[in-house]
Amino acid sequence: MLDPKIANIVSAEMQKDSVIIFDECHNIDNVCIESFSLNINNRILDQANLSINILEQQIKKESISNTEEFKIKCQEEIDKLT
Repeated sequence: MLDPKIANIVSAEMQKDSVIIFDECHNIDNVCIESFSLNINNRILDQANLSINILEQQIKKESISNTEEFKIKCQEEIDKLT
């Protein structure tokens, strides 16, 4: 139930009004910490940094594109009025 890899599978098979009882509950804190822990190394950080840079460039391109499109539409509206 606490392992994110299988939680959806297990919970999908349960009825909404199910009651869950945890045996060895005194260990639940450690189990949760281990389940949601993750090791991050330099390779992962480098990939994340690269992804952020790519996303930043895409946002800039989209922003420029939207600005240009807005200018064109504004000019079209001005042309209609004149």
